[in-house]
Amino acid sequence: FARWNNGGDARVYVQDGSFVKLREVSLTYSVPQTVARRLLGDRVGDVRLNVVGRNLAVFMDYWGMDPEVTNFGNGPIRSAVDLAPFPPSRQFFFSVDVGF
Repeated sequence: FARWNNGGDARVYVQDGSFVKLREVSLTYSVPQTVARRLLGDRVGDVRLNVVGRNLAVFMDYWGMDPEVTNFGNGPIRSAVDLAPFPPSRQFFFSVDVGF
């Protein structure tokens, strides 16, 4: 088992770092041309509705909020230390694309 240089037990600081993260999901619906032209006129070629979700879920046994987040960036120095950083925010986007 792991020990510190001074002989103390370091197992309380060692965790399973495996995780699965659902980073981004995108759903697109193409409105049929007959419906789009009826609603928006004959000059409309196509209409698409888009919904995007980011940072939707993290499946892990990690004690902190997010196993990828640290206060020290991506550098190798102390990159595995959590000092209360916050995980990426959950975001939702909706857009309508209209082609003429």
